[in-house]
Amino acid sequence: MALITRTVALISVISLASAYPAPKVSLYLSEESGVLDLNWDSAPQNLQQQLEQFGLSVEVATHGQPQLVGASSPAAYVIPVQNGHSFYSSAEDMRKVTEYVAAGGLVVLLDAAHGAGAATRDFVLKVLGYQGEWTVCSSSHPSSQDSRHIIRATKPQLSEWASVFLPPTAGGVLPETLEEARVLTALTWCRHQDAGAVSLPLYTQGGDETKVVAQAFGKAGSRGAVVWLGYSWKDGSQQRWGSLLQKLILAFANGSAYTAPSTGNAEAHPGTTIFDSVLEAATDAASEVDAVVRRMMTSAAGVYPSPVPSPEPEENGKPNKSPKPGKSPKPGKSPKPGKSPKPGKSGKSPKPDDEPEPEPEPSPRPGRSRNNGGRRMKQL
Repeated sequence: MALITRTVALISVISLASAYPAPKVSLYLSEESGVLDLNWDSAPQNLQQQLEQFGLSVEVATHGQPQLVGASSPAAYVIPVQNGHSFYSSAEDMRKVTEYVAAGGLVVLLDAAHGAGAATRDFVLKVLGYQGEWTVCSSSHPSSQDSRHIIRATKPQLSEWASVFLPPTAGGVLPETLEEARVLTALTWCRHQDAGAVSLPLYTQGGDETKVVAQAFGKAGSRGAVVWLGYSWKDGSQQRWGSLLQKLILAFANGSAYTAPSTGNAEAHPGTTIFDSVLEAATDAASEVDAVVRRMMTSAAGVYPSPVPSPEPEENGKPNKSPKPGKSPKPGKSPKPGKSPKPGKSGKSPKPDDEPEPEPEPSPRPGRSRNNGGRRMKQL
């Protein structure tokens, strides 16, 4: 009797599994385009194992990008840490990914081994079709040698914005905290200029919104989304990180958990007030400079105030006093001008020290002229 009961229960489970097949998940594990280096570490394989532990139907793409559009499209598309020399957004067909997300698909994107957030920014911008530039979106520690490693003081905590992206009634209750993994990346709360851009922090480091370890991206009117996770899975399966990943996939597999936003949420960003204040201050300063230049241009040409003489350098803390006018040395103290040699010794006056005087020509002897005329007459 007991055997019959167990057999009936097993048949019931198989029937339910046939009626409700496990959601299909595509996992990118291709090295062909240089996005991944599977010999670098075992993080991609660890991620695959955790997905299979959920009972999901995992389709591994080892030769390029998988088929994302059509009847066999997956409920979620997972891209491991990009530890190769190329970013996914520059190596694979992003048009297909964009079409997949626009149809309501979910892309779970892990961080890149280099770029300080550039791989994530470029991927999200292309997939969701943002117009403009990123105002804020970078690694929390871009100046460190390896921006993927951050100092953790507390466990990642669930953000209040997580319920906006995934209501508890629709996708289940998300874990309050996540494990402190050895390799963890944090980004700032990203903000884009596009009016329809949506970015929501799901988990932050100690409640600090400048250190976001899980972030969701969307766009007004789009039923799909991109969720960025800062854990690399290098440390293997994690219970709460795995629970977060599972709940995200099942929520989009049901098709009714996530609602397309009607507008962007740039105004909710904490940096909005600061950014606008800085922009306003810069505009006011530019206006003041322009007014000063205009006043100078309209004033009389060539008329400028005389420069103010700079003060004498101080000596021992006291300013040096310039000599009063008129206090020149007394005449008696200067060398006497009349001290020439006595008559009979020499007719030369002393030479000045600074200017040498040319030597005088010798005067002719008495009775002789320069033309020797006297010598000729004597001889005659």
